[in-house]
Amino acid sequence: MRIGFDRNEGMEYITAFNHAWGDIEAGAQYDIEFDLDGDVFTGVATGIYLNDVPDADIYFDNPDFLFAIAEKYTHALQRE
Repeated sequence: MRIGFDRNEGMEYITAFNHAWGDIEAGAQYDIEFDLDGDVFTGVATGIYLNDVPDADIYFDNPDFLFAIAEKYTHALQRE
């Protein structure tokens, strides 16, 4: 997982990598749920590939989500 700030978009992002996501299509949009110690956030991820590994790019502008990532111990990402 990569967390960062995209200055061009003016938003934060998470990129999640998982070899098991072989059915991810580059450019496709996916409704997702991000569970952080039981606090569930919903959003949209865009499928990408980086070094032949399927990834999901998730942009967000909710500061509560960013702080929740920093404060929580476990997380789970899944498609709805």
